[in-house]
Amino acid sequence: MQELILDARKLGDYGIGTYIQEIFNGLIHSGEFSCNALFLQGKGTLDLPSEHLIPCRSANYQAMEHIEIPWKLKSKKNIPFFSPHYLYPFFIKNPLIITIHDLIHFKFPHFFKPLGKVKIAERFIKNARKKASLILTVSEHTKNDLCKMFNYDSDQIEVIYNGVSQAFFSQPIRSSTPDRPYILHIGNNKPHKNLDALLEVFADFIRGNKEIDLVLAGIPYSQDLSSKIENFSLSKRVKIPGFLQQDKLIELIDGCLFFVFPSLYEGFGLPPLEAMSRGKAVLSSGRGSLSEVLGPAAFYIDPDDHHSMLLGMRQLAGDASLRNQLERLGYDHSRQFTWTDAINKTITLIKNRFG
Repeated sequence: MQELILDARKLGDYGIGTYIQEIFNGLIHSGEFSCNALFLQGKGTLDLPSEHLIPCRSANYQAMEHIEIPWKLKSKKNIPFFSPHYLYPFFIKNPLIITIHDLIHFKFPHFFKPLGKVKIAERFIKNARKKASLILTVSEHTKNDLCKMFNYDSDQIEVIYNGVSQAFFSQPIRSSTPDRPYILHIGNNKPHKNLDALLEVFADFIRGNKEIDLVLAGIPYSQDLSSKIENFSLSKRVKIPGFLQQDKLIELIDGCLFFVFPSLYEGFGLPPLEAMSRGKAVLSSGRGSLSEVLGPAAFYIDPDDHHSMLLGMRQLAGDASLRNQLERLGYDHSRQFTWTDAINKTITLIKNRFG
């Protein structure tokens, strides 16, 4: 049976953590591989017997990972190493499988301080072109960017779309009505998520829609965000429930009027697709991979244009027929994206490459 080493150290992260949870557990339970997994001591890990778990002290972006992990794997150097991230232990001798989710460091380098982080990312991306035996991306957009920006050969890269977790399709629809209607956004507070623009537009939007609130989920409370909300006089109209478990997140989606996602760039864009899977209309930027992933099922706005965003919010809030049309389109469209499909494609590629 083919052996694999899975790097699960980022299991607790919001985006890549979902990828690890779904794809790596899918590989483990497929019966096709004998898997070992790296995990951070004191953190969560994958569903494997203890003898198949390799505890590590070093996280990604820590210099020691490039010493600790090659040392721990010195007796396993012929086993393929699957990194779910562009950053991997630089000196490992193992055949390398790598997933590159996005190139945001290079699209928006000014968002990353110190800029040394961008230089580090560049070195690993360039090295992966020569070192990796199998390179995966989660969208054609990211694949094309790798070819244009880093001279990757198109034949080096395989695209496997992310999926929507089955719970989003199987959990019963919330039947209760919220006290106040709300527009929902799910994400983090990184600059490319464009929350400053969303808050500014929402401040204009509520002048004609005094009963509708905005909920920002998945975003931890911070003084910076609180100050921005205060600056727009939105403290009574914007709710920040923080990070939520999946079942609570689904309930929050079920209760919203519609979903908004004004991102400046995405390598995939799972939150709006998850909203579609619950039968919710989506107002979204079309930047990065978003128009590729959401297809004809979203109402698109220009995330750099205040008027475009405001007009889109007003149209979806005021037109129930339009929302209903998008809800039907989105639900049908979202069912094309399953983790089962993603896992099966990943298994096939690994077996063909290393079998």
